[in-house]
Amino acid sequence: MCGNRAAAVSVLGMDKLPAISAGSRCSRCSVGLRPVAGLVLLLSLWSVPQLRDAVAAAAATSSDFPTDQTIGSLDALPLLPWQRPADWRPPYVGLHNNLTALLGAQRPAGAKWVTVFALSHLDTHHALMLANALTTLHYFGGGGGSYLVAVADEDGLQHCMRLGLPCYNASREVGAENRGAHGGYGTEGYYLGCWVKVHVVRRVLQLLPPGVGVLLSDHDVVFLKRLRPSVEAFLAGSEWDVTGMVEDYGHRGINTGVLFIRNTPNSQAMYDAWAAAATRHTGDQEIFYDLYGVHWLACMGPKASDCKFDPAAGPGKTPTAAAARVARHNSPWERNINCPPVDRHKYNDPYRHEGVTDNPRHCEVPGRLYAHLICVGDKQRGAQVLGLWFLDGQDPLGPRLNVSAMRAAGLPCAPPADVAKLTLVQ
Repeated sequence: MCGNRAAAVSVLGMDKLPAISAGSRCSRCSVGLRPVAGLVLLLSLWSVPQLRDAVAAAAATSSDFPTDQTIGSLDALPLLPWQRPADWRPPYVGLHNNLTALLGAQRPAGAKWVTVFALSHLDTHHALMLANALTTLHYFGGGGGSYLVAVADEDGLQHCMRLGLPCYNASREVGAENRGAHGGYGTEGYYLGCWVKVHVVRRVLQLLPPGVGVLLSDHDVVFLKRLRPSVEAFLAGSEWDVTGMVEDYGHRGINTGVLFIRNTPNSQAMYDAWAAAATRHTGDQEIFYDLYGVHWLACMGPKASDCKFDPAAGPGKTPTAAAARVARHNSPWERNINCPPVDRHKYNDPYRHEGVTDNPRHCEVPGRLYAHLICVGDKQRGAQVLGLWFLDGQDPLGPRLNVSAMRAAGLPCAPPADVAKLTLVQ
């Protein structure tokens, strides 16, 4: 989802801790820990000598995550950006106001996809959700070498940069009313915040060369398998422009929080129309549905001819010549239920909902590429109940990686189960 359905929460009281400047060292920080404005993320249970050796190895290169590389074992995890020493200088430092240069730095040779996270603001709560998502993107999704985080307010941008991430100043792409906008589900602030990702992706598509696509992700997502080969296998041999997870609204039902977008003239035309329809009165997904039958068509098969006008789209609608061809892929859950299998009120009885039992062993479910924590108000708690929260909040200095939770989830998946088999939903 584009925003938090519940009010932002204090995580272990970290929002009350004093700020630590990005370049400072704290007396309690061990070797290799990166101080972050009241949020210090620690590596898993390594000894200081092990951690020192890992830091030295990591400092030798700008990135331990070439595009599409995932980990094969949890025994020796590469450092994540926020775990780097304070003097680490990745190639994207200083490029936060230059999207063209940032995309150049974050698109290694041969990379055909760039993952984009786009947020209206970034506070402690959302930073934790983002850190959980990025942990899985780096370790299990294979996207750690080619991604960016766009944030549309100054405080959030500074928070992003203190985490050592490839950040972009998205306030350059949106109006004043969108910058920092947030609020409870269904409020004007919530809706305004939703639109940031549409404007950002539109601009990214314009700047990327043809053939280099965008993997848009909300920050409440957990990646379970390798993104690029999974998506490319699904798109192979098709004439689709975009794919997203099915939702229960007829042929137009699709979740716009995670989209895989081929960079085509049709995709760009759809995003132009989508951005032009932005409003403070409803969100991007609702307006996306309004564009159905005119600026995009649902596909029933792999060919362009399988993406036909649907009379149910409404009277007076006629597809444009550049209508995007959109394929809906399966939900990760049984019966294509889009909400995750957890009780949304009591947060118990995981992997059972609506009378359906889901397999908690992710690697055994071929179509489970990612888990999107939609529908739940307390996303962190929902992730914890499902065993998909990979940060450990028990350390007094802040969360560290919870490797035990990763092992319990059966991650990383061993080949060939590390590539998901998405299916077309007609």
